[in-house]
Amino acid sequence: MTRPVVTRLCAVCVAAAAVTASTNAAASTHFYGIIETPDITNNDASDGEFMFIKTNVLHCTCNIIDHKFVDHEMWYLTNPSGPDWVEVGFIDGTTVNDLSCVHDEIFWADNRPGGGFNQHFFTNGWTLGDWYAMQIASDGSCEWSVTLGGVKFGDSTANCPASDRILMGGIEATDQPTGSVQGFLEHWEEQNSSEIWHVGWDGVSPPSNGLVHVTAPNPNIKFSTTFGPSSTNTEETFNEPW
Repeated sequence: MTRPVVTRLCAVCVAAAAVTASTNAAASTHFYGIIETPDITNNDASDGEFMFIKTNVLHCTCNIIDHKFVDHEMWYLTNPSGPDWVEVGFIDGTTVNDLSCVHDEIFWADNRPGGGFNQHFFTNGWTLGDWYAMQIASDGSCEWSVTLGGVKFGDSTANCPASDRILMGGIEATDQPTGSVQGFLEHWEEQNSSEIWHVGWDGVSPPSNGLVHVTAPNPNIKFSTTFGPSSTNTEETFNEPW
């Protein structure tokens, strides 16, 4: 069930290429600045997640030898106790498997039982500084549709999940001093097993200030007072001022 939203991304702009890779291909340590739910039970998010994203800055000089990249994205963990997930967003830098360079591209990826890690890249069709909708939602048994800006970019298949979920969004980077990101996430929603969307993620509520969740001193994320389409918002930065 696709969430009805108004977007700027057009289907005719889509040009796709896909690569399949192992999650062990990258030697770099990854750093995160994310908003993250606790383990969601009771089927409250068992059929999908949704949010708006605006990326103002996204840059990482492509370094094939060291495999450097930055991204601004959303994750949907289909198995909180194992390495099964779907993700979608914007990326700049080096790809995982063929070690080619991508520049400000849309991507989605998954890691699924028996299928390993898969990345898919799409050129053109989006603009820095604009708001877009991102959605990962059930498309039937063991299948998840991936949508950004109202365009369906693919399906994660044979991704049979556990009963619980973890929802995440923010920045991933492969190097502390390299790369630059600044943007916002907001209007988080979750879809239950009855295909009903609810505003907000279980266990996530805006504090008056401070960080949401970071796994390293940089990138950073905090609840923000700069609002877009809704009134609940986080700002994410990596080597950029708040």
